[in-house]
Amino acid sequence: MRRSRTYQSLLVAFFLVATLFSSATLAQSNPGTNATAVEVDKLFAQWDKPDSPGCSVAVAKQGKPVYSRGYGMANLEYGIPMSPDTVSETGSVAKQFTSAAIALLAQQGKLSLDQRAEGGGHRRHDRRRARA
Repeated sequence: MRRSRTYQSLLVAFFLVATLFSSATLAQSNPGTNATAVEVDKLFAQWDKPDSPGCSVAVAKQGKPVYSRGYGMANLEYGIPMSPDTVSETGSVAKQFTSAAIALLAQQGKLSLDQRAEGGGHRRHDRRRARA
């Protein structure tokens, strides 16, 4: 239970960093400077320990990566540190990020929450035509 809450805290922190840095903070820092690294490192300092589950963070400005780093441990039992290249098994975590992305797109007017969503792609459409 404790490990689960720690992972939730890290995910919330990651989402906050992504949100914060997509707005004002990154707009003020130039690519290639240490300003971004210092800000991100401050936010993740409490998890950057050998006894803490970790996460990987990447920050992009205008579609170009300006900083990436791993914090904490990828595997506590074997003492393997997290890196930007670490592959994480996210399980059901993607659902929260997908929901947040949908909410942001709706808020920006790029997506309508009232529009009907249909799955199946062209195959479903072809089946409907075949019946008619």
